[in-house]
Amino acid sequence: DVATGQLLWTATEGEGERMPDFALSPDGGLLALGNRRGNEIRLLEPATGQERAILKDGHQGGVEQVAFSQDGTLLASAGQDRTVRLWDMASHTLLPFKGVLPSQPAQLCFSPDGRLVGVRMADERVRTVREAVGPDVDVMIDVVNRLALDRFYLPPGPSM
Repeated sequence: DVATGQLLWTATEGEGERMPDFALSPDGGLLALGNRRGNEIRLLEPATGQERAILKDGHQGGVEQVAFSQDGTLLASAGQDRTVRLWDMASHTLLPFKGVLPSQPAQLCFSPDGRLVGVRMADERVRTVREAVGPDVDVMIDVVNRLALDRFYLPPGPSM
């Protein structure tokens, strides 16, 4: 609790393991938490840590990165299997798309207009790979370096 400084709850991955990636929905109502040891994403109530849903079977291996679209209707996930998957947040279902990445993902985010998913690779090499999601969803995957991700995808101001 920011106002009181009181710890409300703790998310843990396992003894001695680094925490998985997480993302807060734009309205602050959901926390998406990846799982490096399994192929699921937990959707939690931020104030209490109570589980609201589990998104399963999107990846063959752990979920490394998660990001909400600006309007909160989509969640993108990038996994150890080097794929990007998209989830419909209204129904909590996996969309029929699998973007294949050239190497391990290190950062993931939507563009401000929600039409592109920017993915930074762990090896920091610049890639020019773009794949259309399909006829149902007008989003593309753009593999970029850190400078391009900061400049074109992240909102102005401090970045993490």
